[in-house]
Amino acid sequence: MAGRRPSQALSNFIGPLQRAVECVSRAVLRHLEDERSGTHSLYIGGGRPRIVLGGQARYYLDLAQQFKVVEDGAPDRGPYRVSTLQYVYELLDENGDRLLGFHWHPLGGASPYPHPHLHVGGGLGGVRRAPLKYHVPTGRVCLEQVLRFAISEMYVRPRRKDWSEILARGQLAHERNRSWP
Repeated sequence: MAGRRPSQALSNFIGPLQRAVECVSRAVLRHLEDERSGTHSLYIGGGRPRIVLGGQARYYLDLAQQFKVVEDGAPDRGPYRVSTLQYVYELLDENGDRLLGFHWHPLGGASPYPHPHLHVGGGLGGVRRAPLKYHVPTGRVCLEQVLRFAISEMYVRPRRKDWSEILARGQLAHERNRSWP
């Protein structure tokens, strides 16, 4: 998301994500800036490591995202915008076991797979087995898409009647402002 000042770009980025989370939870998103590197980490506030998702079954959402505020050469989008560096969105079952994990971490770390990908957990489909280690290729996935999937396919109960509109607006804004598909 873009802004005239770095703080405005930051607010324009985090605001839609917070509204998306509010479609399924009362959780508050927070961010920390590493002043040396200028990178920001997005996390769930209030001391809870994951978001509880209500519905026919109890699910959880873990999310982690790193980003940076950068100068943008496109005057119609800036002069500042947020650039996502990596994300991890995981849907977990009632035991905290991963069902699906949407990952993109090109900076390395524990995984040598730098492209957006999906991990299929060992509890998907109600059958307990060892988690699969596959990195199933995907395109970029935004938080709004994960939340829409959880509501539509996993029967997570939305907290708002206008959840579909909110998620659609957030996803559209993300797609308009990202620098690659």
